[in-house]
Amino acid sequence: MRYPIWQGGIRAGELTVRREGLYTVFEARLPPSRDLTRLWVAGGGRSACLGLMEPGEEGLRLCRRLSTAAQRDFPEPLEYACTEPPAEPGGEEAEPEREEPAGEAEEGLLWFAGPDGSLSAYDGRGRLLALPAALRRVPPGARLARIQGREYLVFRS
Repeated sequence: MRYPIWQGGIRAGELTVRREGLYTVFEARLPPSRDLTRLWVAGGGRSACLGLMEPGEEGLRLCRRLSTAAQRDFPEPLEYACTEPPAEPGGEEAEPEREEPAGEAEEGLLWFAGPDGSLSAYDGRGRLLALPAALRRVPPGARLARIQGREYLVFRS
């Protein structure tokens, strides 16, 4: 099935959802952007964060394979996707889950450096993206961590 992706009130891309055995595959594409873009799914008055989109040659991309158990908090039926948390019934905006701040990053993770100064790692629960935290405030969905002596904003995708 195909669903529209709304970005700033404009239909900007498409989310494709299909079954593969016991999993549901979510694939999304958006035009290139310099901003971190988190994708939300919504429907039936509920919403859930699907993950952080990754930059690629043709724009932003997200591909997630989720089990039925991983989708238990997802909206039913799915109606659309968007790049901002959709407003919940009652007019309040949905708040992404926040992880508790951590002083030191998890021990034993292997961090890979990107050409832009970012770091990425996999902790067994998902991919982590760390951006240098200098001159940035901690946004919803991120936590502040010290990695190799520098402060980073850490996001889970």
